[in-house]
Amino acid sequence: MESLFRKYYYSLVLYAIRFLNNQNIAEDIVQDVFIRIWNKNNYNSIKYIQTYLYQSVKNACLDYLKSNKLKTIPLDKNSSEFIKDDNDYNLLIEEAAKLARIYQLIDKLPPKCKLIFRKVIFEKLSYADVACQMNISVSMVKKQMVKAYKYIKENY
Repeated sequence: MESLFRKYYYSLVLYAIRFLNNQNIAEDIVQDVFIRIWNKNNYNSIKYIQTYLYQSVKNACLDYLKSNKLKTIPLDKNSSEFIKDDNDYNLLIEEAAKLARIYQLIDKLPPKCKLIFRKVIFEKLSYADVACQMNISVSMVKKQMVKAYKYIKENY
């Protein structure tokens, strides 16, 4: 079960975020899905485990939205379209898997490089702001960003 968790957790969280637009709730839902499967103790008998996990997370997200009387959130900010068929579903799974791989690579960056990368990309801070916060030069921030992008590109 631990290997399943490690293999699918990140991509399932990213998949859930697409429905919920909230990382903390998405993480809770994915953990709940794994706990339910663990408690049933039947995960070895599930033939298509990846499909089962994604469908379980999707259903749990929809149940959450329904129980909290929230409107569903568009999958794409530029569109109000939702998953319509298996092709959309498969594309979304592939996208989530790609994003999970990128997150795993980011986690493997050296600590300082990872921190700088996260501040620039996720917190949307400028190089100058990051340099000021971390008490380093802007050129150091640039070098660390180049290092991060290079590592991710080479290992993706």
